[in-house]
Amino acid sequence: MRKRWKRAAAWLLIGILMIGAYGCGNGGNDNQGFGQNSLDSTEEGDMAVAKGRYVEALKETPEGVSAIEDMVRLGDGSVAFLNPASGDLHISKDNGDTWETKEVPVLASVISVETNEVTSMAIAPDGGIFFSYVEWGSEQGDKVTEFYHYIDKDGNDSEITLTDATGSYNFYLSQAKFTGERQLTGFMNGGMAYQIDLETKTITPMDLPDTVSVGEVTTSGLEKMFAAGDYIMSKEWLFQVSTQTAVDDTVLCDYIKEASQGGHSIAACFDSSDNTMYVAAADGLYGHVIGGSIMEKLIDGEMSNLGDPTKNVVSVLKNEDNSFLMAYDDGEIDLYTFDKDVPAVPTKQITVYSLNQNILVSKAVSMFRKSHPEVFVKQEVGISGDYGITEEDAIRNLNTKLLAGEGPDILLLDHMPMDSYIEKNMLADLEEIVGGLEQENNFFTNILRAYQTDKGLYAVPFRYQIPVLVGQKGKIESGQGMTSFAKTVKKAREELPNADTVMGTYTAEELLKRLYMVGSDSLLYLSGKDGVDPEKKLDKEAIKTYLEQANEIYQAEQKNITDEKLQSHLESITWQEENGMLENVENLRIDVGGIFEALTGNQSYVLGKLSGMTDLQLSLGSPDGQEEKGLDYEIFSSPEGKLFVPNGIVGMNEKTKEKELAVSFIKELLGIEVQKADLDNGFPVNADAFDKFTETLHPDASYGFSAAVISEDGQGSEPVHFSAKWPGEEAIAKLKKQIGELTIPTLSDGVVYSAVLENGIKVLEGNMSVDEGCDAIVQKIEIYLAE
Repeated sequence: MRKRWKRAAAWLLIGILMIGAYGCGNGGNDNQGFGQNSLDSTEEGDMAVAKGRYVEALKETPEGVSAIEDMVRLGDGSVAFLNPASGDLHISKDNGDTWETKEVPVLASVISVETNEVTSMAIAPDGGIFFSYVEWGSEQGDKVTEFYHYIDKDGNDSEITLTDATGSYNFYLSQAKFTGERQLTGFMNGGMAYQIDLETKTITPMDLPDTVSVGEVTTSGLEKMFAAGDYIMSKEWLFQVSTQTAVDDTVLCDYIKEASQGGHSIAACFDSSDNTMYVAAADGLYGHVIGGSIMEKLIDGEMSNLGDPTKNVVSVLKNEDNSFLMAYDDGEIDLYTFDKDVPAVPTKQITVYSLNQNILVSKAVSMFRKSHPEVFVKQEVGISGDYGITEEDAIRNLNTKLLAGEGPDILLLDHMPMDSYIEKNMLADLEEIVGGLEQENNFFTNILRAYQTDKGLYAVPFRYQIPVLVGQKGKIESGQGMTSFAKTVKKAREELPNADTVMGTYTAEELLKRLYMVGSDSLLYLSGKDGVDPEKKLDKEAIKTYLEQANEIYQAEQKNITDEKLQSHLESITWQEENGMLENVENLRIDVGGIFEALTGNQSYVLGKLSGMTDLQLSLGSPDGQEEKGLDYEIFSSPEGKLFVPNGIVGMNEKTKEKELAVSFIKELLGIEVQKADLDNGFPVNADAFDKFTETLHPDASYGFSAAVISEDGQGSEPVHFSAKWPGEEAIAKLKKQIGELTIPTLSDGVVYSAVLENGIKVLEGNMSVDEGCDAIVQKIEIYLAE
């Protein structure tokens, strides 16, 4: 991975759309036309089955490769890419079957310096290498220099000074692509495209169409305009580099605009032999003749890794036999070959239903597809955001299907009335599945069986987050339950009387969302002795206590928030939302902004969830050279035990018609290969997978940021330089032990959540008394529980 030293600070300011591209090349052997679907006479019952589709096959990549930023075709037909973690050049002469690794000492030496940032890397058709980098750790103030190197095919390195006669050179490079042996197209962070000539050592701005605005290109080398062969594309125009003219192609531009929505990645290559642009995106691979009227779908994203939201396609290369090589950002390379004999659509199907998309399930679908190519796994999401469907509407629609004996084969029970489903015998007992898996792997049984009762095991958490309070070492007191936590907050306010907030919340809604994850476990309880024939009951006193303590905490948070500070905060939230940066805030993860505020004394703690190793790193970091001000975390507890937040609870429809396939999918979901993936959505319930989840190829790499507060008059505070190394063995062992002690799942019920949030806001803002708020919550929940 590229160094993230400076980039972490940039994430506070910039929304990112991921796009990669390169010119198509030829490789492979057999000359064979594109396969077309045909209706064969093969019987599937009484139905003829259409045959022919692209089949995905995994290619082996060199050991130590965990990321790919670009993959290119060399002039001799070989495939090559640079390892962004080591700087090694990997070349395959047999289309990805085997690899030769060449060290690039100059690039490796730059990457090894923690405060260097490699801003671009490119491979020439003859195997030469161009790269640029910035030394953020140098003492140059705002005038940080970008350095450029060219290493020819024989390994001779030269540092290059690029000159620009126009004087409009706009630092820094975010991407560079070779268009010839010593010519490149380069993109700058400021939104400009340049031609770079290594022979004359000049950099010349391109006269792009007027629709491009400064800032249209994002940083991090992930652009909204990108190069493929002789073209630069955007969602508004197509520009031919060789002629320096715009090309009229609204069909291609409209597709790019649509495909890039939601931050999806795009990769493209251009084949000059048939004047065709091949574009890979989340919905599939398309071929498009420049200036043509159609986008021809060649590969369906739902039946390939392209549709896997855990992956971002970074490169696509066309082979001579019309197969395709695609590289993904996680280091995977796949070959897509047309097979005229396989069904165009898998003959079997299972459906996985969730109210919201769960990224680990998508990972499991991708893995399951490889071992079950005859099965199509449909992911059905109840709340897509397209039609204004509420959570309650989605659950009502699902209930109708389940009661009719239809509905999905597998359900994600997060925010659903799982207890009602169990009482109505809608869910299958998973004891046999789980018991079998426990014979094969070690699990965190305390989490795996958290919902087990004497009636059976009908719901199994497969991912969970950990609610924590992050603060300076030795000064954290999370306590047990809401009453204890309220005392912690009031004490913190006394110790930092001038801080804006205690935990970084500025509104009643922000505060209640965080408090719900640490106090909701007490709102409902299971009746029945020792869990026999349990029934969910409402604890009215617990709801009243929750509102009372939330109100006290809110008063402490609000003490120093003026109208001006609140307005500034709301404007910041709006800006983040408009630029697609609200994910960490909305998901209550440990965020860089909160860490910065805590380090500068503008708040006492960061209240959030550990959702992966990045969050753990941040929670254990420290200001550079000030270990005594280092951070640590405390896990929240209730009087009954330590809490965890389920972020994926799987159940199986009792009436599924595809039980064997559904069981196989659940096993895949709980298996090591899926569970070991760190997707920043929680920790694995598979304890053997946890050991792989916490491994890294780069234990010495740091996650860090440098930041300062700039006032409206331009005055800045002293910058904070923060870094966090990968947690050591002791820290990981401590976390594993703590996970083994998590026993209480926070409440995962959307109706209860909305009732508490809606009425709790009114209480905190003074529009309802605590008793009135309690009555309103009780009324809504009792009606819901009685349904």
